[in-house]
Amino acid sequence: MPAAPQPTVCFIRLLRRRPIFLRTHSTPPTRSISRRVIETVGVDTTVADTDLDGDTVEAVVDGETDDLTLTEAADIAALDDDAPDAEAIVLETRDHLLMGMTTAVLDVDAVAAELDADLTGQEVQQAVEGRIAMTLPELAAIQSVIEQRLEA
Repeated sequence: MPAAPQPTVCFIRLLRRRPIFLRTHSTPPTRSISRRVIETVGVDTTVADTDLDGDTVEAVVDGETDDLTLTEAADIAALDDDAPDAEAIVLETRDHLLMGMTTAVLDVDAVAAELDADLTGQEVQQAVEGRIAMTLPELAAIQSVIEQRLEA
C-alpha cells in the first residue's frame, strides 16, 4: 500500500488541478487532508497543538471548511508526522500562486477582475503575500483564475 502523500504535495496538487471544484471554490482535497489528519491525531490533540478552537476542528471533521484559512489548514496538515511544518506548507503554496501568476502573465488587478470572490487587487496581493488571511475558497478562486489564463 503506497504511503499517503505529504500535505504540502497535496496542497500543490490541489492548486494544479483543473476540475470544476476549483472553479466552484470547493476544496475537497484540502478537506480530506485536514479530516484525515484530525482523525489520525484526534480532535483534542489538534486543538492543543494548533490555534484552532474545538468548534472549528469539529466543523472541519464535518466537512465545513469554507471559513478555514490556508494557515489554519496548514497547521492541521503539519500535525502529520511525515509532513513539513505549517510555515513550509504555506510558503510553498504562496510561491506556487506567485509562480503561476508570473507564468500566466497576470498581475493582482487582473486576478481580482476575474474573481468571483469579493477581493480587490490590493487584497489579492496582500493575501498572496500573507499579509492578510486567505480562506481556502479564496485560494481556490485565485488558482482557478491562474489556471484559466494558462489554458487560454
